[in-house]
Amino acid sequence: MQRLKPMSRLLLFLTATLFAGMASAQVSYVGQATAANFTSSPATVSGLTVSGSATMLLVGVSLFRTGSTTSPTVSGITWNGTPLSLVCSNGASYGSPANNTARFEIWSLANPAAGSHDVVVTVSGTVTNFRAGAALFANVASLGTCNTVRDQDGSSSSASVSVSVPTSGAAFDTLAVNTQNSVTISAPPAAQTSLWNLSSGTSAGAASYAGVVTTMSRSWTNGTAISAYGAVPLKPAPPVRRSQTIIGSSKQPDSDASPVEVARLDP
Repeated sequence: MQRLKPMSRLLLFLTATLFAGMASAQVSYVGQATAANFTSSPATVSGLTVSGSATMLLVGVSLFRTGSTTSPTVSGITWNGTPLSLVCSNGASYGSPANNTARFEIWSLANPAAGSHDVVVTVSGTVTNFRAGAALFANVASLGTCNTVRDQDGSSSSASVSVSVPTSGAAFDTLAVNTQNSVTISAPPAAQTSLWNLSSGTSAGAASYAGVVTTMSRSWTNGTAISAYGAVPLKPAPPVRRSQTIIGSSKQPDSDASPVEVARLDP
Protein backbone atom coordinates (compact mmCIF):
# COMPACT_ATOMS: atom_id res chain seq x y z
CA MET A 1 0.00 0.00 0.00
CA GLN A 2 1.31 3.40 -0.96
CA ARG A 3 2.03 5.61 1.99
CA LEU A 4 0.25 8.97 2.06
CA LYS A 5 2.35 12.05 1.71
CA PRO A 6 2.42 14.44 4.68
CA MET A 7 -0.33 17.01 4.54
CA SER A 8 0.62 20.64 4.21
CA ARG A 9 0.21 22.94 7.13
CA LEU A 10 -3.44 23.81 7.85
CA LEU A 11 -4.67 26.87 9.74
CA LEU A 12 -7.79 26.45 11.79
CA PHE A 13 -9.94 29.36 12.94
CA LEU A 14 -12.31 28.93 15.84
CA THR A 15 -14.46 31.67 17.32
CA ALA A 16 -16.35 31.06 20.55
CA THR A 17 -18.56 33.38 22.54
CA LEU A 18 -17.68 33.38 26.21
CA PHE A 19 -19.76 34.38 29.19
CA ALA A 20 -17.99 32.80 32.17
CA GLY A 21 -16.24 35.21 34.49
CA MET A 22 -17.68 38.32 32.88
CA ALA A 23 -19.11 41.02 35.13
CA SER A 24 -22.16 43.12 34.35
CA ALA A 25 -21.59 46.75 33.46
CA GLN A 26 -21.60 48.92 36.59
CA VAL A 27 -24.69 51.07 37.12
CA SER A 28 -23.46 54.65 37.28
CA TYR A 29 -24.90 58.04 38.11
CA VAL A 30 -24.88 60.37 35.09
CA GLY A 31 -26.47 63.63 36.23
CA GLN A 32 -29.60 65.31 37.50
CA ALA A 33 -32.11 68.02 36.78
CA THR A 34 -32.38 71.00 39.11
CA ALA A 35 -34.56 69.91 42.02
CA ALA A 36 -36.80 72.62 43.45
CA ASN A 37 -39.69 73.50 45.71
CA PHE A 38 -42.97 74.10 43.86
CA THR A 39 -46.25 75.68 44.94
CA SER A 40 -48.29 75.12 41.78
CA SER A 41 -48.87 72.42 39.19
CA PRO A 42 -47.74 71.50 36.59
CA ALA A 43 -44.12 72.05 37.59
CA THR A 44 -41.08 72.00 35.31
CA VAL A 45 -37.84 70.37 36.44
CA SER A 46 -35.12 71.38 33.97
CA GLY A 47 -31.40 71.11 33.37
CA LEU A 48 -30.99 67.43 32.41
CA THR A 49 -29.40 66.11 29.22
CA VAL A 50 -29.74 62.47 28.14
CA SER A 51 -27.32 60.61 25.88
CA GLY A 52 -26.25 57.00 25.43
CA SER A 53 -28.20 53.77 25.86
CA ALA A 54 -29.43 51.58 28.75
CA THR A 55 -30.28 54.69 30.75
CA MET A 56 -32.92 55.04 33.46
CA LEU A 57 -34.60 58.32 34.39
CA LEU A 58 -35.84 58.44 37.99
CA VAL A 59 -37.97 61.23 39.43
CA GLY A 60 -38.52 61.65 43.16
CA VAL A 61 -41.38 63.78 44.47
CA SER A 62 -42.09 64.78 48.09
CA LEU A 63 -45.63 66.08 48.69
CA PHE A 64 -47.16 67.80 51.73
CA ARG A 65 -50.47 69.05 53.06
CA THR A 66 -51.35 71.17 56.06
CA GLY A 67 -54.97 71.73 56.96
CA SER A 68 -58.22 70.05 55.97
CA THR A 69 -57.68 70.01 52.22
CA THR A 70 -57.47 67.26 49.60
CA SER A 71 -54.19 65.34 49.90
CA PRO A 72 -51.95 65.95 46.86
CA THR A 73 -50.73 63.08 44.71
CA VAL A 74 -48.84 62.94 41.44
CA SER A 75 -51.22 62.41 38.52
CA GLY A 76 -48.52 62.22 35.85
CA ILE A 77 -44.92 62.97 34.91
CA THR A 78 -43.48 63.35 31.39
CA TRP A 79 -40.08 63.65 29.74
CA ASN A 80 -40.20 65.36 26.34
CA GLY A 81 -43.90 64.45 26.29
CA THR A 82 -43.31 60.76 27.08
CA PRO A 83 -45.08 59.59 30.25
CA LEU A 84 -43.17 58.03 33.13
CA SER A 85 -44.48 55.10 35.21
CA LEU A 86 -45.07 55.08 38.95
CA VAL A 87 -42.55 52.82 40.69
CA CYS A 88 -43.73 53.14 44.29
CA SER A 89 -45.22 55.55 46.81
CA ASN A 90 -46.27 55.82 50.44
CA GLY A 91 -47.79 58.46 52.66
CA ALA A 92 -48.25 59.35 56.30
CA SER A 93 -50.97 61.45 57.89
CA TYR A 94 -51.62 62.91 61.31
CA GLY A 95 -54.53 64.61 63.06
CA SER A 96 -58.28 64.17 63.26
CA PRO A 97 -59.18 64.60 60.53
CA ALA A 98 -55.75 63.91 59.03
CA ASN A 99 -54.77 67.53 58.51
CA ASN A 100 -51.05 66.99 57.94
CA THR A 101 -49.61 64.62 55.37
CA ALA A 102 -46.21 63.64 54.01
CA ARG A 103 -46.01 61.55 50.87
CA PHE A 104 -43.24 60.45 48.53
CA GLU A 105 -43.48 59.03 45.01
CA ILE A 106 -40.81 57.58 42.69
CA TRP A 107 -41.41 57.49 38.93
CA SER A 108 -39.26 56.04 36.14
CA LEU A 109 -38.64 55.97 32.39
CA ALA A 110 -36.30 53.47 30.73
CA ASN A 111 -34.21 54.74 27.81
CA PRO A 112 -35.57 58.30 27.76
CA ALA A 113 -35.25 60.21 24.49
CA ALA A 114 -31.82 61.75 23.98
CA GLY A 115 -31.44 65.49 24.29
CA SER A 116 -32.01 68.31 26.75
CA HIS A 117 -35.66 68.30 27.77
CA ASP A 118 -37.85 69.14 30.78
CA VAL A 119 -39.40 66.84 33.32
CA VAL A 120 -42.99 68.03 33.85
CA VAL A 121 -44.72 66.99 37.09
CA THR A 122 -48.50 67.29 37.39
CA VAL A 123 -50.06 67.06 40.85
CA SER A 124 -53.73 66.57 41.73
CA GLY A 125 -55.44 67.55 44.96
CA THR A 126 -54.75 70.73 46.92
CA VAL A 127 -51.23 71.86 46.12
CA THR A 128 -49.56 73.76 48.96
CA ASN A 129 -45.97 72.82 48.21
CA PHE A 130 -43.99 69.88 46.94
CA ARG A 131 -40.40 69.08 46.04
CA ALA A 132 -39.32 67.29 42.89
CA GLY A 133 -36.05 66.33 41.24
CA ALA A 134 -34.81 63.96 38.55
CA ALA A 135 -31.68 61.82 38.18
CA LEU A 136 -30.27 59.83 35.28
CA PHE A 137 -28.37 56.52 35.61
CA ALA A 138 -26.50 54.51 32.97
CA ASN A 139 -26.15 50.75 32.40
CA VAL A 140 -29.53 49.98 33.97
CA ALA A 141 -31.49 46.97 32.74
CA SER A 142 -34.47 47.18 35.09
CA LEU A 143 -35.64 48.14 38.57
CA GLY A 144 -35.98 45.82 41.54
CA THR A 145 -38.60 45.74 44.26
CA CYS A 146 -39.17 49.10 45.96
CA ASN A 147 -39.43 49.00 49.76
CA THR A 148 -41.17 51.77 51.70
CA VAL A 149 -41.89 52.83 55.28
CA ARG A 150 -43.97 55.55 56.92
CA ASP A 151 -44.28 57.10 60.39
CA GLN A 152 -47.70 58.53 61.20
CA ASP A 153 -47.22 59.38 64.87
CA GLY A 154 -43.95 61.29 64.69
CA SER A 155 -42.21 58.92 67.08
CA SER A 156 -38.95 58.74 65.16
CA SER A 157 -36.39 61.10 63.67
CA SER A 158 -35.13 58.62 61.08
CA ALA A 159 -36.33 56.14 58.47
CA SER A 160 -34.72 53.01 57.06
CA VAL A 161 -35.59 50.40 54.42
CA SER A 162 -33.97 47.19 53.17
CA VAL A 163 -32.89 47.08 49.52
CA SER A 164 -31.71 44.06 47.56
CA VAL A 165 -29.06 45.57 45.29
CA PRO A 166 -27.31 43.07 42.97
CA THR A 167 -23.61 43.13 42.18
CA SER A 168 -22.75 46.15 39.99
CA GLY A 169 -26.16 47.67 40.81
CA ALA A 170 -27.26 50.78 42.69
CA ALA A 171 -30.22 52.18 44.62
CA PHE A 172 -32.26 55.40 44.63
CA ASP A 173 -34.35 56.82 47.50
CA THR A 174 -36.80 59.64 48.20
CA LEU A 175 -37.92 61.05 51.56
CA ALA A 176 -40.79 63.35 52.64
CA VAL A 177 -40.96 64.86 56.16
CA ASN A 178 -43.71 67.12 57.56
CA THR A 179 -44.06 68.63 61.03
CA GLN A 180 -45.49 71.59 62.91
CA ASN A 181 -42.01 72.89 63.64
CA SER A 182 -39.02 73.64 61.43
CA VAL A 183 -37.33 70.52 60.10
CA THR A 184 -34.00 69.85 58.40
CA ILE A 185 -32.98 66.57 56.77
CA SER A 186 -29.47 65.51 57.73
CA ALA A 187 -26.76 64.46 55.29
CA PRO A 188 -27.15 60.81 54.24
CA PRO A 189 -24.93 58.01 55.59
CA ALA A 190 -21.44 57.66 54.14
CA ALA A 191 -22.50 54.94 51.70
CA GLN A 192 -25.12 57.22 50.13
CA THR A 193 -24.61 60.31 47.97
CA SER A 194 -27.06 63.20 48.32
CA LEU A 195 -28.86 64.30 45.17
CA TRP A 196 -31.05 67.01 46.64
CA ASN A 197 -32.10 68.16 50.11
CA LEU A 198 -34.79 70.85 50.18
CA SER A 199 -36.22 72.23 53.43
CA SER A 200 -38.77 75.00 53.73
CA GLY A 201 -40.36 75.76 57.07
CA THR A 202 -42.16 72.74 58.44
CA SER A 203 -41.56 70.34 55.54
CA ALA A 204 -38.59 68.87 53.70
CA GLY A 205 -37.84 66.48 50.84
CA ALA A 206 -34.65 64.72 49.80
CA ALA A 207 -33.19 62.04 47.55
CA SER A 208 -29.91 60.15 47.38
CA TYR A 209 -28.30 57.17 45.65
CA ALA A 210 -25.88 54.42 46.65
CA GLY A 211 -23.91 51.56 45.18
CA VAL A 212 -24.33 48.00 46.42
CA VAL A 213 -25.98 48.26 49.84
CA THR A 214 -28.46 46.23 51.86
CA THR A 215 -30.04 49.17 53.68
CA MET A 216 -30.74 52.82 52.91
CA SER A 217 -31.64 55.34 55.60
CA ARG A 218 -32.19 59.05 56.23
CA SER A 219 -32.60 61.15 59.38
CA TRP A 220 -33.76 64.66 60.30
CA THR A 221 -33.50 67.10 63.17
CA ASN A 222 -37.11 67.14 64.40
CA GLY A 223 -38.32 63.93 66.04
CA THR A 224 -42.00 64.92 66.00
CA ALA A 225 -42.29 64.83 62.20
CA ILE A 226 -44.42 62.44 60.20
CA SER A 227 -42.53 60.91 57.31
CA ALA A 228 -42.66 58.64 54.28
CA TYR A 229 -39.57 57.03 52.74
CA GLY A 230 -38.71 54.50 50.04
CA ALA A 231 -35.83 53.10 47.99
CA VAL A 232 -35.64 51.11 44.74
CA PRO A 233 -32.74 48.95 43.46
CA LEU A 234 -31.31 49.54 39.97
CA LYS A 235 -30.33 46.27 38.27
CA PRO A 236 -27.28 46.36 35.97
CA ALA A 237 -27.35 45.69 32.25
CA PRO A 238 -26.29 42.12 31.31
CA PRO A 239 -22.69 41.36 30.27
CA VAL A 240 -21.64 42.31 26.76
CA ARG A 241 -20.59 39.30 24.70
CA ARG A 242 -16.95 39.04 23.76
CA SER A 243 -15.21 36.79 21.23
CA GLN A 244 -12.22 34.51 21.61
CA THR A 245 -10.39 33.63 18.43
CA ILE A 246 -8.08 30.59 18.44
CA ILE A 247 -5.64 30.20 15.56
CA GLY A 248 -3.82 26.88 15.35
CA SER A 249 -1.98 24.55 13.01
CA SER A 250 -2.53 20.87 12.29
CA LYS A 251 0.00 18.41 10.81
CA GLN A 252 0.53 14.71 10.16
CA PRO A 253 2.89 13.03 12.61
CA ASP A 254 5.76 13.00 10.09
CA SER A 255 5.33 16.55 8.80
CA ASP A 256 7.63 19.40 9.79
CA ALA A 257 4.88 21.86 10.72
CA SER A 258 5.40 23.83 13.89
CA PRO A 259 3.47 22.99 17.08
CA VAL A 260 0.00 24.39 17.57
CA GLU A 261 -0.05 28.11 18.23
CA VAL A 262 -2.97 29.80 19.93
CA ALA A 263 -3.78 33.49 19.88
CA ARG A 264 -6.64 35.04 21.86
CA LEU A 265 -8.37 38.23 20.81
CA ASP A 266 -10.58 39.95 23.36
CA PRO A 267 -12.39 43.24 22.71
